[in-house]
Amino acid sequence: MSSHRQVHAPYYRSQVLKDWLEKQPLIKQWFLPTYSPNLNPIERLWGFMKQKVIGLTFYPSFKEFKRAIFHFFDHLDEYEYELKKLLNLQFQILESPLPKVT
Repeated sequence: MSSHRQVHAPYYRSQVLKDWLEKQPLIKQWFLPTYSPNLNPIERLWGFMKQKVIGLTFYPSFKEFKRAIFHFFDHLDEYEYELKKLLNLQFQILESPLPKVT
């Protein structure tokens, strides 16, 4: 048995879906890596928060750390411009490694 476990839901690989996809020439099924933070907006927000709140800052107590985290989320409007650029659904389009269907 392989050490790499398939984590995709079984219905994504069902014969019913495969049959349906064969009749949909404009739809291609792509399996993303298990961990794709760049494709998940909440992961982007989490990374942005870590950059702004944690960065190179040392918090001498958990209470101060927690206060900084809450302050960040209470003042998200201060980051509106940066967040609009970061939290969108415009992803980089990569060229398909598969041959083009004509």
